[in-house]
Amino acid sequence: MYELLADIFQVDTFTIGVVAALTVMAAVMINAGTSSGMLTFVFLPAMVLGALAMVFALSRSGISFTAYQDANVIMSAVLGLTLGFLLMVVATRVIAWLTDANTRVVKNDNSAPLDR
Repeated sequence: MYELLADIFQVDTFTIGVVAALTVMAAVMINAGTSSGMLTFVFLPAMVLGALAMVFALSRSGISFTAYQDANVIMSAVLGLTLGFLLMVVATRVIAWLTDANTRVVKNDNSAPLDR
């Protein structure tokens, strides 16, 4: 497991720059859309790890989108960042649903008289 993480994080400076630029752009869009700095801060590690893991996985498996290595790194990072973002959105929704299910208040207004 540690070797896999070491391989994922052992990237060149171009990949680090691409992932950093994409993550900053995604963070700005998340912050603008939600006005929540904490939500942006919580989503960042998943997006960075998703981007780096996808670059590693696609390069290791030999899957390429174009003949240019730099374009493959960019597209792999975008795909991984998007998947990391979607994973965090689903996790956030599931956690919100679980916590909301325990705190719901059932309103039963049987005290009103019936007019017939």
